[in-house]
Amino acid sequence: MVLEKSQDRYRGVLCNFCRQPIPLPGIVNRWGEQAQAAAPSSERALELLERSFHIRCRCCEKESSYRSSDVVEVEGAPRLRNFRGRAGERAGFLRGHGDLAKAANA
Repeated sequence: MVLEKSQDRYRGVLCNFCRQPIPLPGIVNRWGEQAQAAAPSSERALELLERSFHIRCRCCEKESSYRSSDVVEVEGAPRLRNFRGRAGERAGFLRGHGDLAKAANA
């Protein structure tokens, strides 16, 4: 008896900076579905395939622009976001430069 292992797969792009996979947001996934549903040579399908979008990497936190042609199938589960780390960085920045913020508002 052979057991098949079910593998998680998702559509994503590779980060331009750290090359880690970034899962696509739902709206970008819908563009791909709409392009596949449209006639391959129609203007609508070409428009959907040539769109570009910005995504922030969940690993290095850098944001970059990607095209629909950059989308790849990625095996495994998507990396979870780390919201707590980014919020802490912002709070640290404001605490370290409190005098500057006060002077700018004066």
